[in-house]
Amino acid sequence: MVFLYKQTYTSAQILKPDPEKLKKIFMIFFGVAAVVTFALSWFTTYQLQSSNIPLEGSIKYQNMKSIMIFALNFSFLVMMILANAYSLSLKKLAIVPYLMTIVFYALFVLKDAYIISDYFSLWQKSLKMLKGDLPDFHSTAWVKCWMGVAVTTFNVALIWLGLRK
Repeated sequence: MVFLYKQTYTSAQILKPDPEKLKKIFMIFFGVAAVVTFALSWFTTYQLQSSNIPLEGSIKYQNMKSIMIFALNFSFLVMMILANAYSLSLKKLAIVPYLMTIVFYALFVLKDAYIISDYFSLWQKSLKMLKGDLPDFHSTAWVKCWMGVAVTTFNVALIWLGLRK
């Protein structure tokens, strides 16, 4: 009976997670999220080449881009939660997971603005589907990056204030 009691996982242990396990979970999730988001970004541009009908290619592109943006935002949220949990389990502020999270988010937001969306605009322009000038995705991307930095900074400040007390 004592052996069974020592091997059980109680709800009180959830409040004191092992920092090494959380670090490993964060790194695995970071790697999986980077691979999945990179693959989705590649498939987004591929959708424009796979269709012979321009309107169908545009619809496929918009659908795949929505999936990629969802995966990016979901990954950002989960990595932020894991970074917070890791800092709390260490009982000190671990800045590296937060930096990895914001670099991941900024990298894919800027990739979307400077590569994927520009490619789509040029594709539309070449097929004469776009009327007028090319849209500017760059300023929106930088606003998204700064918003990601603000959210990350807010989380770091809250964790730091919580650990001070």
